[in-house]
Amino acid sequence: MFMAWQDESPRLNYQFVVCHKADDMRLIGSCGIRADSIRANNRAALEADFRIELARPYWCKNRFAIEIASMVITWAFSELQLTDLTANTALSNTVAARLAKCGGFKLLEGSSL
Repeated sequence: MFMAWQDESPRLNYQFVVCHKADDMRLIGSCGIRADSIRANNRAALEADFRIELARPYWCKNRFAIEIASMVITWAFSELQLTDLTANTALSNTVAARLAKCGGFKLLEGSSL
């Protein structure tokens, strides 16, 4: 699936590997921007979904997720010219909710933590 995204035109989905430089470039997760998961039928108002997955030993450790999210979100708005970016998580996942808040996401109306 991810490899096929390279050939999309226009390209709407991006998935990046996350490696830990200080740990011999060990693969520790991935993150991505997926415009087709929200709505991309109107390129002038492109919305996308942000997703991040890290191996359990790297959860809540050394701000990895915050640094990764910040870089990818900045890149997505700059390079893809997004108008909106969402991040979905289970309300009970308080760690993901804190990450979303650090990334500048806002709780949607009708949701609660």
